[in-house]
Amino acid sequence: MRSKHEMKKFNKLQITGYSLQTMLICNLLPIAIGIAICNFSSAQSLSANAGNDQSICINDTSAIGGIPAATGGTPPYTYDWQPTTNLDFPTASNPNAFPLTPTNYTLTVTDGVGNSVKDIVSISLLPLPSVDAGPDQTIIGGTNTNLPASGAINYYWYPNADLSNANTATPTAEPGTTTIYCVAGADLNGCVNYDCMVLEVIPSDTVIIYNAFTPNGDGYNDLLFIGNLGKFPDNKLEVFNRN
Repeated sequence: MRSKHEMKKFNKLQITGYSLQTMLICNLLPIAIGIAICNFSSAQSLSANAGNDQSICINDTSAIGGIPAATGGTPPYTYDWQPTTNLDFPTASNPNAFPLTPTNYTLTVTDGVGNSVKDIVSISLLPLPSVDAGPDQTIIGGTNTNLPASGAINYYWYPNADLSNANTATPTAEPGTTTIYCVAGADLNGCVNYDCMVLEVIPSDTVIIYNAFTPNGDGYNDLLFIGNLGKFPDNKLEVFNRN
């Protein structure tokens, strides 16, 4: 028979690393031995997750850190990101990063009992497209010209009030006054860059009459426009039929 001392040693047996159900002889009283069923389960190891490596456009912002950024160990967790440069909240689990150069961020997770682990995420930078709005131009009032953008895949021109189509590389512009036109261009990665040009409008004293006038209600050339008509306040417009 086991001695009282041996039974106490047996009762202090610790099992780690796996889960099991076992029959354990427990020393309930000095003169009585009972049977108990004891459940053991191992604690999950502390783990840090800095997230997947990323490639972002220059001047863009992206959140880093896994979802979740820490598991296992003993909560609560504290977070420390290094370097702290260009991070909005270096002690958050998922801060926003806006690095100016390619950067490796190291996440250190510390749990409630002081254990710490680390993980690293790499942020690389994608170049911006070389967007060109074309050279500055000069036109006579009442005339138009094309604005030739290049260097990107998708374009958006602004201001767009006097443009034929703001979402094309080469819209037709017909402003009444000198205007600065800017274009935003995006490449295949979604990176965006900008450029601007000046379209100078020289006032003209010449009446400009456009012959494309088809008032049939189809939405195209339904209105008659006469350029520089405002320079002749005593003008008189007469319309005749073909008979």
